[in-house]
Amino acid sequence: MSNPPDASKPAPATDLDPAGRVESWALTEQWLAKGALGADARIVSWNGQSHATVSDGSKDMTLSVNTLIVDSAAGWWRVRTTVTPDGRLSGWPSVERLGLAVADDRGDTGMWKDTLGQLTASDMLDTTVRKWADAFMGSDSDMLTVLVNDPDPNAWYRAQGLGKVTAATIDGGAYLDKGNVDRNERRSDRAALRVTVTVAHADAGDGSAAQSQYSYDLLVADPDGTPRILAWGAPGTGATLREHGNRAPGARPAHDASSDTSASAGTGGAAK
Repeated sequence: MSNPPDASKPAPATDLDPAGRVESWALTEQWLAKGALGADARIVSWNGQSHATVSDGSKDMTLSVNTLIVDSAAGWWRVRTTVTPDGRLSGWPSVERLGLAVADDRGDTGMWKDTLGQLTASDMLDTTVRKWADAFMGSDSDMLTVLVNDPDPNAWYRAQGLGKVTAATIDGGAYLDKGNVDRNERRSDRAALRVTVTVAHADAGDGSAAQSQYSYDLLVADPDGTPRILAWGAPGTGATLREHGNRAPGARPAHDASSDTSASAGTGGAAK
């Protein structure tokens, strides 16, 4: 006789809206409005909740201790707001300054694991990357779709309409262990690239041209022959990108906002 099966146990549920969350956000906003953390303070996120039990000598009360992240002219802060069961503040919020790196302080985190060998970019590969950057950052969705050369005739790719590319540099590359592989030469017909793109765009302040940098990992076919950009993603994802994984969903709308030439006003439009 077999043993009876164990009784099924319900999976633990996550409470995404626990009691005290909304109250803590509203009460913290009211407190910030009085200048507690400097000008222009705003809550960026609610980052969870713990509980504390207190007693007034006659009865116990469970308080919710809510953690919120706040950005202000005075810096970034971790704010903890304690809320009573009836939705009032217990004391005042406590704060801790967050020491965050500045945007220009980038770390050298290397490239990708389990690649075959390093790739030296050819002039043709440099040209292909620049054409992709011009189309992707500019306003030409048609050109971007042509460059990707997706075998699906209905596929299309959306340009970002951010401005004119002034530089697109390959910071590193490696042959991937996929596609047609030559293990003796430690090469294949699939490669990952790390690319930095510099874009000039209209500054919202005084109308002058400003520049911003963006980083992407690219998945490239035939890097040593006639290269084709197959996919792109955030730094670090190059070895796991899925071919043609950047297709825009559905049919292309009659008016694609990325093709509006006003998106690049003041910068000369997207480079061709």
